[in-house]
This record gives sequence, C-alpha cells and structure tokens, in this order.
Amino acid sequence: MIKEALMMLKMSVQRKTIGYTKYSGTAKDICRQIVEKCYNGRYFQVSVGHFDHFYVRDFAYCCESLIKCGFKNKVRKTIDYSLREFEKFGRFTTTITKNGPEDIFAPTPESLSLMLRSVNISGYELSEAQRKFIENQAHEIYNCYYDKKNHLLRQNIWFSSIKDHAIRSSSTYNNSMLYLLADMMDTQNLKNPFDKEIIRKAILNHLHNGRFFFSDMSRKSDLSSDANIFPFWCGVIDGKKMFLEILKQFQAARLENPYPIKYTNKLTDKLALPYSLLAPNYEGNTIWMHLGLVFIEVLHKYSSQEAKKYIKILTNLVDKHKNFLELYNPDGTVYHTLLYSSDESMLWASMLLQYLIINE
Repeated sequence: MIKEALMMLKMSVQRKTIGYTKYSGTAKDICRQIVEKCYNGRYFQVSVGHFDHFYVRDFAYCCESLIKCGFKNKVRKTIDYSLREFEKFGRFTTTITKNGPEDIFAPTPESLSLMLRSVNISGYELSEAQRKFIENQAHEIYNCYYDKKNHLLRQNIWFSSIKDHAIRSSSTYNNSMLYLLADMMDTQNLKNPFDKEIIRKAILNHLHNGRFFFSDMSRKSDLSSDANIFPFWCGVIDGKKMFLEILKQFQAARLENPYPIKYTNKLTDKLALPYSLLAPNYEGNTIWMHLGLVFIEVLHKYSSQEAKKYIKILTNLVDKHKNFLELYNPDGTVYHTLLYSSDESMLWASMLLQYLIINE
C-alpha cells in the first residue's frame, strides 16, 4: 500500500505540472483508444494511469459493455487469467496486482459474485476444477460472513465495496451482491448454499423503507445513490415505476447534478483512516464516473429517453477533457487534493462507448 501511495503521489505531481493525457478525435474515438490501451496483453486493467491492475469490480461493471463494443475475446482472456490466479492463490480477492492477488481494502463476497456474473455474461465455460473451487468459496462465504438469522451479511465485519473508504454495517450494496452471488450460483448450476429468494425478502424487509433503500443496517435517513442503484443492477428488484420514483429523489437531492452521480449529499458515513486524510471527500459527495454509468445502465432499461440526457452530459465531458477521468468535485471540477489527483484513461470509458456506438 505504501508503494501504491507513493506511485499515486508521483502521478499527482505529474498531472498538476503537465496535465492529463489528451487523446484525439471524437468522444467515441477517445473512449475506444482508452479501452484498447487498458488491455495489456493478458487482462483489462482499470486504467492506463495509476490503477494499472486487475480489479474484479471495475472489470465486471464494464464486462457487458466490453462485449458489446467488440472485445469479447479479450474479456474471456481476462476471465481466464484472473480465475487461474485466484485458484492458484486459494481464494477470490478484490484485486490482482503485479505481486499477485490481494484485497484492497478488505475481503468482500462481491469478488466472487462479480466474477461469476462476468463468466455468465461472456459465456466462458468453467472447468470442473474451477466449478469445485467456486463452490468451496461460496460455502466459505456462507460459513464466515452470512448471518443465518436475518439472512444478510453479518453486521460486525467491514467489507470492501464500491465505497471502499466507508465503514458500513451490512450495506445494501454488499447485500445486493450477496443476492447476485446466489443468483449466479443457480444460473451456473453450482452447488449453492444460499436461497436467493430468502435474501431478496431480507433486503426488502430490513433495508427498504417504502420509498428508498437505506445505505446499511444503521438505517440512517440520508439518500445513498449506490444503495438505490445496485438492488436494480443486481436483480434484487425490477420495477420501472419504483426506479423512476428513486430518480426523482436523486434529482431533488441534486445527486445527478452537474454530472451523474454523487454518492450522497450528506456526509454521514464513518470513513477509514488514513485514506480519508490522504484524500478528503474521495468518497463523500464527489461525482463518480463508474457509478454514474451503472446508474445510466439501469435508467436506460426503464427510460432510454431520460438516459440519453445523461449520456450527452458525459459525452461532452469526454470532449472537454479529451480523456475519461475518474472523478470530480461536487461543483464539477476535476478532483485534486494535496496528495492525490483523479486518475485518467479509465476502462469505464467502455460503458459510455457502447451508447456512442448505438447512436452512430
């Protein structure tokens, strides 16, 4: 982690002195160049910048888009590479660095959930050894992390998630990923210790108040965007009327303004040290591009016309910076602190590229 921090600091100084890489062409051209550069010959890394590793989460968010953009063969090679590394290591982790698999920042069941979703979307055929490994890992999650009384993840464990710096108590995001794991185990005809319908009912019973999903089991009243996007993305719930009502709440709270989308408009999460000191508000009310594009993906399913408005906003942002940057401040400026600068050339560009290809 110290080595990674030093590299990020070096990149931050470089960006403040000479700026970000500028790509030529239209937003579609720029996004395609970035995606092509993110494939390093063995796997898709998260960025051409300082996040130059394989992250299960980011790859899985992009997996379907990458396939739609014509990268199916490279997607399958990435899956093959990562599964071999995880099997050799003995468990699934959030990340594969140049030193091998490791969890950044904490273990999480979503690593297996999202790998299985990528396997399913790509049509990758699991070997018998891989199937057995995955089944053993699922049972490990069931035995170590699953609360068999309330049928959600245990509340006394910090799990890595899309909001890594936040210490949350059995979050809606992570429980949605638990549901996804149960669903994907069934889809792949694997021996499944979970009952997805019981998990679905538990999520709705414990984490939904009739209007929106709580961030976690502390059930604070603030509106969290990831908590209200991923139950739809993971298939916990499917309802146009319900999501469009949540969209109205996002708009009233200005979570999608000036760009989609901020985690929240209230800073109530307990944040892990020292990360919150090195990069203040990194995961507070900042605007995250990958979360914004997952939001657009869900919205596009229910209202393609409404989604087009946000697709246009992000297209203009790529045109403006001639790059696809990681995150922005609440006022729309690029995120910088004394020690950290927003990463660039993100694989997430594939999620925008799919819409730019469709609209040709």
